[in-house]
Amino acid sequence: MEIEAKYEIGSEEDYKKLLKYLGISKVEKLTNYYLKGEPEDHKWMIRLRESAGGWLLTIKGLSEQINGIFQREERELHISAREARELMDGRAQVLNRLGIKNYIKLVQLGKNTVRRAKAWIEDCEVAVDEVTLPDGTRYFELEVEAESPQKAQDTAMKILERTKVSFKPSSKGKFDRTLESLERIQ
Repeated sequence: MEIEAKYEIGSEEDYKKLLKYLGISKVEKLTNYYLKGEPEDHKWMIRLRESAGGWLLTIKGLSEQINGIFQREERELHISAREARELMDGRAQVLNRLGIKNYIKLVQLGKNTVRRAKAWIEDCEVAVDEVTLPDGTRYFELEVEAESPQKAQDTAMKILERTKVSFKPSSKGKFDRTLESLERIQ
C-alpha cells in the first residue's frame, strides 16, 4: 500500500525555499510515461519511469484521496532498457512479473517530466517536485510517503509550516494532471 500526503506548492520561489530548508542541492530528472492496458479494465495506472538510474515499472491501483492524502495499492519492478522498449512498443508480457496477466497490448497515453529532490525526515520519504506537463504547464509539489496517513500528513505539515510557503492539498496526481494536459492540447 502506498500512502502519500501531497501538497501543491504556490510558486517556484516556495519550491526553492523547500529545497533550502531540506538541505537538498541534488535534483534528479525523471520522465514518466503513462500507458493503458487493452482490453481496458480501469483497475491499474501503468507508469514507466526513466531516470539516470535506469527504468522503473510501476502499477498503481485506484486511488482514495482525502484532503491531499492518497492511498492505493502499488507494485514496482526495475526493468531493463530492452523491456522498457517492449512496453513502449505495446507488448505487455513484462507486466506478468507484477501479477498483471489480462492485458493483450499496451497503448501510450502521454508523459511528463519531473525534477525531483528527495530527503528522509522522521522515517518518511520526502520529495519536492517541479513537474512539466505535455502542454508546458509547470507546477510544484511536496510529497511525503509514510507508513500511515497521519504520519505522512503530520510530517508534511511540519515542513510546510516551518518554511511558511503557500500550499494547498493536491486533489489530483501526476497521471490525472497529465491526461488533463493532453486534453487541453488536442
